[in-house]
Amino acid sequence: MFSSGLGVHNDALIKGLLIGAGVTFLLTNDSVQKNMIAALVKVWSSLTGGIEEMKERFRDAEAEIATASED
Repeated sequence: MFSSGLGVHNDALIKGLLIGAGVTFLLTNDSVQKNMIAALVKVWSSLTGGIEEMKERFRDAEAEIATASED
């Protein structure tokens, strides 16, 4: 259909149209937006909590090394 005029294979065109329609639906749907934001907040909270836990473990290890070198 479009392959001769645009140099695009029909499969690629259809795939692009479907992906574009899906992304448009996801970005314009209010309930999807709310769920995506809630999921991002959960992920962000988990990441920041994990980073703080790593910092605490690092400080504990530093304190143990400092205590061991004093003995």
